Amino acid sequence: MLRTAALLALLALPFAAAAGPLMNLSAQASSQVPNDEMQAVLGITRSGDQPGPLNEAVLSALNDAVKIAKAVPGVRVQMGALNTQPEWRDGRQTGWQVSGEIILDSRDIPALAKLSGNLGQRLQLRGIGFHLSRERRREEENRLLQEAAAAFRSRAQEAAKAFGFSRYDIEELSLDQPIAFPGPRPVATRAMAKSMEAAPIPSEAGQAEVTVNVNGRIRME
Repeated sequence: MLRTAALLALLALPFAAAAGPLMNLSAQASSQVPNDEMQAVLGITRSGDQPGPLNEAVLSALNDAVKIAKAVPGVRVQMGALNTQPEWRDGRQTGWQVSGEIILDSRDIPALAKLSGNLGQRLQLRGIGFHLSRERRREEENRLLQEAAAAFRSRAQEAAKAFGFSRYDIEELSLDQPIAFPGPRPVATRAMAKSMEAAPIPSEAGQAEVTVNVNGRIRME
């Protein structure tokens, strides 16, 4: 009985399927999508002998701008950086400088462009930028994921066939979805900022690239 079982086991060995080699693969899907959100940064700077009154003046101007911005539907407002630092000349402190800013975001680009132009009469326009909203980016990534997954399966099948294998199994998978949120474009000079206060704020949003990478390892059989 034992010899028969051992013989059957030996006879079965040549017919056992051998594990095939492993291969790393990647596939990508990308698209250009119109930006649907605008961000504007506006600020104010004051200089003087004492920091206390300067802080009050800057905060008062920023708070007034925040009230105006909050009255516009669809505009999100947040306080940005607030800095107080001494001013120096010839190695001696000559006074203080206080600077502060607010950050505005909205998917209603024309409304925010108009608001930024109006607030530019009170504050300095320090930069504008455009990007995809999180909701629109997630929607596009979900669509591209289907494309990238189909491309990965097709490439895996072709790779297996190229090396003489009839099928493959997926051993590992990972997703890479790079996200780039460009910051607001800075206004180069104070003179340029003043000219932009009177002129319409640019509202051409441009496009953003959305990319989904599928990386994985397959075992060919």
